[in-house]
Amino acid sequence: SYWADLGGQWVHGSEGNVAYELAEPFGLLSKSRNPGEPEEAPYEITFYGSNGHPLAKDMTDDLVEFTTFITENMTGVEQLKTGSYGEFLRT
Repeated sequence: SYWADLGGQWVHGSEGNVAYELAEPFGLLSKSRNPGEPEEAPYEITFYGSNGHPLAKDMTDDLVEFTTFITENMTGVEQLKTGSYGEFLRT
């Protein structure tokens, strides 16, 4: 069996933020004036393995489809206040 770490969805802040400092040099961040709202240009999600290499798009498309299905069809996601999305999926 395999685990999929969905990682962080948002990086709030910039300089001085550890997540920002790690992701920014690799061009993994986009800026939005209204987080959660559509970007000015469409964006693509890229998943990376623990080795730092991008994962195959056909594999990650299945992952996105699955997590979207779970989010839309399970109750309680909107009440998730602590913990991670992965912890929610395990419950």
